Amino acid sequence: SGPPHFLAVFSARSLTRFRSTSARADADDMDGAPVNAAGLCKMYWGIGADSLTYCRNERLGELRPEIRRAVVVVHGKNRNAQSYFDAVSRLATEEGRAKDTLLIAVQFLTRADIAAHQLPSNVLYWYKEGLKHCTKSVNGANISSFEVLDQVLERLIEYNPNLEQIVIAGHSAGAQFVQKHAAARRTNVSDWKGQLH
Repeated sequence: SGPPHFLAVFSARSLTRFRSTSARADADDMDGAPVNAAGLCKMYWGIGADSLTYCRNERLGELRPEIRRAVVVVHGKNRNAQSYFDAVSRLATEEGRAKDTLLIAVQFLTRADIAAHQLPSNVLYWYKEGLKHCTKSVNGANISSFEVLDQVLERLIEYNPNLEQIVIAGHSAGAQFVQKHAAARRTNVSDWKGQLH
């Protein structure tokens, strides 16, 4: 079966909705300005001794048999992951898919973000162009942005036994990242019976 209607709407409408505002924000970010508070995710996902800020409607790593679909959103250059998450959440609710859809927005911060928002020292951060070029984190275990997404996929498949579909969506630098990850993904999903888009 094809992707649920709200995902098609997300691709065609929501990313368009962001295009003008995100383009302006991306241009403003050339000086490395920190992400604004409204775009900052407030949740922390533990990766070993490190952590990553992310937005979610359900916690990663908990058994959820009711989940049928998962959407992973990757922000653009200005790193406002919360804004992308909020838009996808609204669409899932509008289409009546909020209860069986797990929504995740990963966030790849910079040193400026950590300092501006006084985040814990174990929160991972990357160079400003790190997302687009898929580099390793500056601090912590030096995990690459690819490895982060691989671990998200592994958690989704492991803890959602009735998961039928995963959609990875990105905008701007996030779209470049998603395309590169699809070509270089190391996570083996061959034993999983669902669809990965």
